[in-house]
Amino acid sequence: MNKIDFPKRCRTDETLASKRKIWVSHCGRYRVVFSRCRFGRRSGRYTIRDVFYAELRDDLGWDVISRHRNKHRAFGACRAHACQSLNCHPC
Repeated sequence: MNKIDFPKRCRTDETLASKRKIWVSHCGRYRVVFSRCRFGRRSGRYTIRDVFYAELRDDLGWDVISRHRNKHRAFGACRAHACQSLNCHPC
């Protein structure tokens, strides 16, 4: 079984369009990114929702594995992908 560990503290990143929090696994192959859009409404029908992305390191950058509304489910998606993938190495 592959054990993927993430740090407790995140790295923050701010752009003109969004604020992001990034947790990179200790091995560097997986990361979870929380993205909050700066534009749009915070509530109501046309709300832009906050999203947690589970991502995998690729040769060209980061590929999105899945999208979640909960941080712990995104961490779980990274761990599940590591267990199912034959090309991934344990951290």
